[in-house]
Amino acid sequence: MSSFPGFSQLLSFTEHGSWPPLLLVHGSMVTGEMFNPVIDHLATKHRVIVPDLRGHGRSRHLQPPYTAGQLAADLTRLLDHLGIDSTAVLGYSQGGAIAQQLVLDHPRRCDRLVLSCTYAFNMATPREKLEGHLLPVLVHLLGMQRIARLVVSQGTKQLGNERAVWLAGLMADQDRTLMVSAWRETMAFDSRPRLGEIACPTLIVAGSNDQAVPIRHTTMLHDRACLGDVLPRLTRSGDTARQSGTRAAGSGQDGGWPVPGADESVTVARFATGNAREALAAAIRRSLTRPGSAPPFEQHL
Repeated sequence: MSSFPGFSQLLSFTEHGSWPPLLLVHGSMVTGEMFNPVIDHLATKHRVIVPDLRGHGRSRHLQPPYTAGQLAADLTRLLDHLGIDSTAVLGYSQGGAIAQQLVLDHPRRCDRLVLSCTYAFNMATPREKLEGHLLPVLVHLLGMQRIARLVVSQGTKQLGNERAVWLAGLMADQDRTLMVSAWRETMAFDSRPRLGEIACPTLIVAGSNDQAVPIRHTTMLHDRACLGDVLPRLTRSGDTARQSGTRAAGSGQDGGWPVPGADESVTVARFATGNAREALAAAIRRSLTRPGSAPPFEQHL
């Protein structure tokens, strides 16, 4: 692993493994450390680049704005610094929004895209609007430590205690004022009018039981990009990844649809652990490295 401390306008980042490159974009109110559980799996086949976004973690010295356009521009500057013309990009949650902005504003810089537990527009329902406007108030009133414990206890109930404490620690370490500013830009993000412009092979990963980013956001991503019908999702406990469209070779377990190149359905969770985490990482690796031309989008529910 190599790391690079932040200076001037360059994002702080770490590197793991060797070519081809894979850029990981973290979610809101955390840092690139959120990918630690899967980095070793991904780094076996990729040069994994993990930045802290502007205002987060070791990049908190970079001042606003925290718009999606600015954060995407920061990523292109980092790629320039590393001498990388084009890379695969994986964005998680709000990082998926930034990944969308990157491929829309700088399409030549992204050759494959993975959108994980993310959205095109996160203020689509009255509940989302209420929660979106309430969160900055709670952050100001409670502070980052208490809001981190609240978010983790309510939004990631699948986690074991050790992982929950770790995740809450990542959130609690962020700057309260900067996170409120960043969150307001999160509320403003809306890629719906431009989703049809995404031309690179794209994998969408979603948790069917995800409460923070419900499955309908994946459906919205799929439909707005004019990708055809959405397969009915499984009704079983746990979160399942499966393919929409042409069925892959091999047969899935429990009635699931297999990931391309896989011989089993893949169980995932918002912060997956154990074998599920390894299976998810393996599915992403296959999507990023399989030969031939992939369809523009594959949806995994």
